[in-house]
Amino acid sequence: MNYLSPTKPRILAHRGFVKSGKDENATSSFFEAISVGATHIETDVRVTRDLVPVLLHDATLLQAAGDDRALADVNWHEIKDIRLKNGGRLLSLEEALIVFGTARFNIDIKEASAVGPVCEVIRKVKAQNRVLIASFSQARIDKALKLLKGRCVASAGSSKVVALKLFSMLGMPLSALAKGVVAVQVPLRQGVLRFDSKHFIKSMQKVGLEVHFWTINDPAEMKRLVALGADGIVTDRTDLAVAALR
Repeated sequence: MNYLSPTKPRILAHRGFVKSGKDENATSSFFEAISVGATHIETDVRVTRDLVPVLLHDATLLQAAGDDRALADVNWHEIKDIRLKNGGRLLSLEEALIVFGTARFNIDIKEASAVGPVCEVIRKVKAQNRVLIASFSQARIDKALKLLKGRCVASAGSSKVVALKLFSMLGMPLSALAKGVVAVQVPLRQGVLRFDSKHFIKSMQKVGLEVHFWTINDPAEMKRLVALGADGIVTDRTDLAVAALR
């Protein structure tokens, strides 16, 4: 399997598909996303006290499960008994990669302590060719790629994205900066910098990088970005993306 499959534009389901009241980052939301046509699952990973990688965006369990403890203060055997707000349960990364054994995952590593455990699980279940490593931290990405011996692909961290944007604006060479990653995953704007331009997208693509925009839920905006050349859309609304872009 090639992570960057021929199918474009890529539709990355942001924490699954939760429109119908399903819990984010849970089995039901991932099944729903795939069933309506997502090409990739986007998810977040943190670790428990005993260093089990778990799919969770926030540092605490409050938003997901009404429990104000930090995930880092809870062991995995305790997690298995916690119910999410809509009745689901938290998934370990290993469970997700096994249950969705043919799905392509975009894994955002949310904390430094998760890098080693995440890589260990990816190697254990032999999922290297269907995982993209992401993080705001370039250091986490670099460490993960080193641990995975270059067998996974990655997107650029925030510092590299900003550098790529500035270099492209100044007409400076981008090849060295682009080395080691296959995509930039960006919002429409970051401070005064805008990424939703044909110039930026084409500049990235010229050095072999895909451009994915997040988190886009308006079909008209999805169409506008793809018309500019965007390779992928990260969205909460897989159904609307499929209807608009397929």
